[in-house]
Amino acid sequence: MARMLVIYNPAQDTASSDKHYLEVHVQLAKNLPGLRKYEVSRGAITALAGGEAYMIAELHFDDLAAIRAAFASEVGKACGADRQNFAPDPTAFQMFLLGVPRAGPGARVHDEAYAVRPTGGRAASKRGLAPRPPGARQDSK
Repeated sequence: MARMLVIYNPAQDTASSDKHYLEVHVQLAKNLPGLRKYEVSRGAITALAGGEAYMIAELHFDDLAAIRAAFASEVGKACGADRQNFAPDPTAFQMFLLGVPRAGPGARVHDEAYAVRPTGGRAASKRGLAPRPPGARQDSK
């Protein structure tokens, strides 16, 4: 199972952002190929290291390859473009990919996690998700 975690900072106009996010963006994202589950947490979300988040979205897929394929699809590109309507500032949110590959005989199970930082605008959504950055953690016991 792999997940995409998106952490949003409070928007300047939360009512308008919430309306678009829940009525348009979530409905669009539910059509992503390979999406298994979509969860949204809102309200008082406090980071233990300080700061706060307004909303967290968690999208579940079979594996990291399924996430990449989903966001390379037409629906995925539309989701990336639609983000401009409720979170146009790329510093107003953070995206993380968390993946646990399926274990087979002799396979090591590990979590792979890395941040996806859009460069902003539609160019980031057209490229899809970035590959794992060099030096990102691959294995842990």
